[in-house]
Amino acid sequence: MARSRRSVYGKEHQINMKELPTQNKETDTGLAAPARNGSKIILLFLFLVFGIGFGAVGLKLFHTAYMQEKDCSASAEGRLVRYEPYHSRGTRTYSPVVEYQAGNETLTATSNISASSRPLKEGGQVTVFYNPDRPDEFYIKGYGLEIEYKIGTVFLLVSIAAIIITILSIILNKINMDKDKKERLLAKIIMAG
Repeated sequence: MARSRRSVYGKEHQINMKELPTQNKETDTGLAAPARNGSKIILLFLFLVFGIGFGAVGLKLFHTAYMQEKDCSASAEGRLVRYEPYHSRGTRTYSPVVEYQAGNETLTATSNISASSRPLKEGGQVTVFYNPDRPDEFYIKGYGLEIEYKIGTVFLLVSIAAIIITILSIILNKINMDKDKKERLLAKIIMAG
């Protein structure tokens, strides 16, 4: 089927419609479209895995803090003896070392929570919650659990954001795919007419 077209220079050209490259994505770009869709799917999958992973870490932090709070039901007044410095990957953090009375026993123990700052005053009084069955398991009121809950919250918020972005991307991608199908159908109708 040949059509006559006028170019921008005013000359008339005969165009053979069968020889023209088409814009039909199913035929000419059949390899490129699935490759793009495949990489989109992989990217969305990775983003979803990232979100679920962050959520798992956040939930683990919440669970650990909750269990420690539940198990450490006895309290005692203690004293912050010093901070124990730790070096890891060029970063220095500090864990408080506290002394407290658990029943008839005086314990000196290092917190399993460390921070880059030293918010508690050395030599100052602190409230220590400890596990009556295992007195060396403890946390310091206002220091340990609050940090775990805050970090857990950040991980959960990042997780929720990543999952929402993934779901929205899937929905928007579906809407765009429907638009592409409509455009191809319109192109076929125009070519036939």
